Amino acid sequence: MLLFIDRLPFHSWFPEPGHPGHWSASVPALATEPGLRVPPPPTHWHRWRIDTGYTGSAFVWRHHLLEAGIDPRQRIVGLSRAVLGAGSVREDLLIRYGRVWLFSNIPELRNHPFRLALNPGITFVNRDCRDDPRLATPVIGMRALRDAGVRVRVDCANDTVSLWVPAPWLRTLRVTVQRALTGFRRLPVTWRD
Repeated sequence: MLLFIDRLPFHSWFPEPGHPGHWSASVPALATEPGLRVPPPPTHWHRWRIDTGYTGSAFVWRHHLLEAGIDPRQRIVGLSRAVLGAGSVREDLLIRYGRVWLFSNIPELRNHPFRLALNPGITFVNRDCRDDPRLATPVIGMRALRDAGVRVRVDCANDTVSLWVPAPWLRTLRVTVQRALTGFRRLPVTWRD
């Protein structure tokens, strides 16, 4: 296994004084059309939450697809019945073919994104988000992580998330040696919110 995201700090924000705040284990990722072999370098980092309670592959709102340059009216593969919000509103959601790419905060891996296999695709709400956009972020679910063989460590004592991806042992060794020579540096991630 190759360490791909190294101790990335939790994303946190406090909407009002005295409010307990919100934290999420988030990773830099990008949604693309399914045919791309390599994604274009992102102009900014999209924050995708890792949600262990979501058993699907990936979940977004329509505006997330549009921001990624993906037409939500094309390549629909099916429907998913879901419960949204605290009011337990049942809603039919569309599923669209697509890919999600993870980006590393390790300098040696920054230009080598990792593709998550999405089965069957990206589930999305086909309307605008009515909630605080910081709460309605794209989600990576358990199916995508399991199918890709990813290992995730959520370290609540230090408010960080780390992620390992499958890789040949020679590549893992090469990256580890390169990191050791540079003092195990990590790159900061500035989220677009």
